[in-house]
Amino acid sequence: GRIHGASVHTIQSLSAALDRGEDLPRAKRVVLDEGRCAAAPKWCRVPEWYTEHGAELVILDATPATSTGHGLGRWADYIHQVSSMEELVSQGHIVPYRVVPSDGINEKPVDVWLQKANGRRALAFCRDKRHASRSVAEFIAAGIPAAVIADDTPEATRCELLGYTDESGAWVQGSLARGDIWVLVCAHILRQGIDIPEVEAILLDRACS
Repeated sequence: GRIHGASVHTIQSLSAALDRGEDLPRAKRVVLDEGRCAAAPKWCRVPEWYTEHGAELVILDATPATSTGHGLGRWADYIHQVSSMEELVSQGHIVPYRVVPSDGINEKPVDVWLQKANGRRALAFCRDKRHASRSVAEFIAAGIPAAVIADDTPEATRCELLGYTDESGAWVQGSLARGDIWVLVCAHILRQGIDIPEVEAILLDRACS
């Protein structure tokens, strides 16, 4: 439902306003979703501005620390864990999962898929676009239909890959759901807040290679 008097902003737009020397929209309470961004040097000016102007911060995140180990204690007086992963699974909010380590640090995604997830539709997360393109070429060379999706992939292509809602409101399956491709290799996209029921496996290949 709607909250009277509330407004929604991206941290990018708020940061840009500060770059222009503008004041931010006044607020008594500010809710930061994906709140670990508050610890990033690029974005931390936003929560700093609000705390300096007397606002209360509510920080929501499934991962309350950055990859470099910076936590949220600079802004948070205490941390409240709402639910554990086990509770979320048992309540039906997320699907059951298991972590399957690869057999070696130098394995390619295509080899891991063949060994651990053969026949399962998968998302593979790569380091960057060049890495993703190379991985897709390796999948295709092994006879496994695959495609790249990146932050600069045109919207029409994204719809074809992931599916879309047509003008009548009906859901049209994308090529991943239809099984036209088995692996969708991601670069700088689909890293949080996604829900793709057809995905049966996740491959993480972000290490330097």
